[in-house]
Amino acid sequence: MTTAVIDIGTNTFNLLIQQANGNVVYNDKIPVKLGQSGIDKDIISAEAFARGIDALLKFAKICKDHQADRIFAFATSAVRAAKNGTDFTQAVEATSGIKINIIDGNREALFIYEGVKRALRFKKEPFLIIDIGGGSTEILIANSEEVFWFKSYPLGVARLLDKFKPNDPLTSSSIDELTAYFDLKLNELWAQIETYKPEIIVGSSGSFETIHNVCALRFGNKVLGVNQKYSRIYLNEFNIVNKHLLAANVFQRLVIPGMEAQRADTIHIASLFIDYMLKKTNINILLLSAYALKEGVIYSIDQNKGPWQTS
Repeated sequence: MTTAVIDIGTNTFNLLIQQANGNVVYNDKIPVKLGQSGIDKDIISAEAFARGIDALLKFAKICKDHQADRIFAFATSAVRAAKNGTDFTQAVEATSGIKINIIDGNREALFIYEGVKRALRFKKEPFLIIDIGGGSTEILIANSEEVFWFKSYPLGVARLLDKFKPNDPLTSSSIDELTAYFDLKLNELWAQIETYKPEIIVGSSGSFETIHNVCALRFGNKVLGVNQKYSRIYLNEFNIVNKHLLAANVFQRLVIPGMEAQRADTIHIASLFIDYMLKKTNINILLLSAYALKEGVIYSIDQNKGPWQTS
């Protein structure tokens, strides 16, 4: 049996097609920016709505070409918070035949945990897992056996960009405003950090992968390989790249080697958040997991967990 999983994110739509033996036959993304010009108003704009439909029509054809027996599609923050989110899912099913499962932030976080656990050899000591999305950011404290604590925060980079409309490049006042907002929203996290004392941050997919590859190319290392499950981001390299990203405007970021074009307008916000978390936690080991939500979904499906709609 061949299974396709679609992750309908706020910035990108991701498609993974995997055979029953674990062989991945397709794994790619389409930049959609579903939250653009609407996420802070809890709406999918007409332009973003059309881009989303178009992307899923393309994915439906790719699934057919690869003879996928079943398609599981999951929508996260941009759709679940949108007043017209149901209109979008109905339009998708009517045009492409793809049925979308809208999941809450808690389910999203647990999928991410299962995905990351497939990529890394967890220890019994707790890890701090961070998934920076476009609409939300999921934070978990977990080890190889259990999730101790998790929460989904409205701190996705597209949402922050739409809410604050910071100067580009970021000025000190914009940085202060964003940092104060992080402090406000993450207040309860610090007690959990103190309780469980994680010593490693694991960033899953997305922005972390882009920052990893920017660091790698700047310092003569290898970018993440196609079949590579995880890697390390060295803090001395990250600190230099972070300063560069914060000081650059979107056009300058766009031409940085290793930069994904669809992330150039938000990667500096993600980098600021990563720097903030490193400093607040005093953690000095930063890992990248190439696996995230869609890999966690595959595991969940294989374990027959969850009554998910399939197409």
